[in-house]
Amino acid sequence: MMYVPKGFAHGFVSLEEDSEIMYLVSDFYTPGSEETLIWNDPDVGIQWPIQPKIFSEKDSTGKLIKDISPIQT
Repeated sequence: MMYVPKGFAHGFVSLEEDSEIMYLVSDFYTPGSEETLIWNDPDVGIQWPIQPKIFSEKDSTGKLIKDISPIQT
């Protein structure tokens, strides 16, 4: 289990076939209020253990961290 605070970027890669990921959210999903960080942004520097084989269109067209707006609280 992992806790991700509201407004933080998060991502995962499964190392096993047929994995299922479920998570609990704090509010209703509102697509217009989110921005997506590109999974392989070199400025973030995540060294993924494998190259992803399948990911969503949203994840493949995300923004660089330098182009994401600051969180409004």
